[in-house]
Amino acid sequence: MSGPRLLHAEDGRLRILLIDNFDSYSYNLYHGLAKAGCEVIVVKNNEYGSWAELRSALPPFAAVVVSPGPGSPANVSDFGLCPEAYSAGLPVLGVCLGHQGLALAFGGTVRRAAEPMHGRLSAVTHYGGVLFGGVPSPFSAVRYHSLIVELESLPSVLQVEAVSETGELMALRHRTLPLHGVQFHPESICTEAGERLLVNFVRLARDETGCSIVDYGMAGGALALSRAPHEARPPPGAPAATPSATPSRPEVAAGAPRNRVVLVSRPIGARFVNSERAFRRLYGASPVAFWLDSSCCHDVAGSSANAAEASSRSWREWQSQGEAGSSAEGNGAPGAPRPLESGLNNTAKEVPRPLES
Repeated sequence: MSGPRLLHAEDGRLRILLIDNFDSYSYNLYHGLAKAGCEVIVVKNNEYGSWAELRSALPPFAAVVVSPGPGSPANVSDFGLCPEAYSAGLPVLGVCLGHQGLALAFGGTVRRAAEPMHGRLSAVTHYGGVLFGGVPSPFSAVRYHSLIVELESLPSVLQVEAVSETGELMALRHRTLPLHGVQFHPESICTEAGERLLVNFVRLARDETGCSIVDYGMAGGALALSRAPHEARPPPGAPAATPSATPSRPEVAAGAPRNRVVLVSRPIGARFVNSERAFRRLYGASPVAFWLDSSCCHDVAGSSANAAEASSRSWREWQSQGEAGSSAEGNGAPGAPRPLESGLNNTAKEVPRPLES
């Protein structure tokens, strides 16, 4: 069979490529897209040497989702072949790191955020774009990042689609191509209407490729092919946005105050540290604490773990250590704590801070 049907699996589901940037949320996206009626092909960002090699090895797919991940989209070791997805002529949804990579691909600036937002909720206001059909505004979204796209740096081909309560860029789209990015995590269970956003992207992909909809619990029939301009139109069957949900879109919004956050670490040589024992000794008496193990199991980095407690005492202790470490580093004192390299600043290894009350 020829034509758009090649972009479907044998059972009629739309086929979507998910590029995994080695992130723990990637398979949350996988399940969200599958629930929206898609066959999802998952590849690691370094699994193929080029986009041409990837396309020749895989069956045809209708759209691409670029997952979150640690690091920076400016680093090839962190982002692999993801930049080639934005010029592949397909609908693309970039999430977190993928959103930052989209902005960077078209000349935007990615910098450290004023404040790391790891597993924290924000009120996000959107402007009625195609991804946000049926999504209230503002809505609550989970953020997990320490890099941010500088809103003032956006080139004219990219448009602001959503901002946080502090004016930080939370979503963007290309004005004439079906390229979209969201800084927050729609796949997180705590993001309000996250599943709706993924369903909207699947509809968008079907619209762009001229494929018919297979009924997996979503209303709608055949969608017409529509390339450019890619106007912000709600998908068929989506509730209309209320007037309060579509405020004026800022061309340039004031950013949040820029604070300096320094992560310090101290080499321990060849000594072995029992993670569970250290966790129990440091945080065993705390009513709220967390322990995050690395998902990497192929090298030394796989033995790393991060732990902290949700208390102001812990935050004050780490803050004082950071200030002392920063001073010692500046003076070049031997054995002083050293700041984390900038290329790794999208990971969970930030200074712990108290949860919001």
